Amino acid sequence: MVVRRVDGAKPQPPQKMSYDNFLRWVFKQKSQAKEVFSCYEAGPTCPLTYQQEY
Repeated sequence: MVVRRVDGAKPQPPQKMSYDNFLRWVFKQKSQAKEVFSCYEAGPTCPLTYQQEY
């Protein structure tokens, strides 16, 4: 699950996406903002690979 929060506003509704779609989403967020922060919560649906690659 992925949740986006912009400029201190309330979080937007969560989105469920595949690993590949998640990476595309992250790169899109990075192109639209000065800073992008992430919080990784370990679980069976998202491998640790993401943190290791990016």
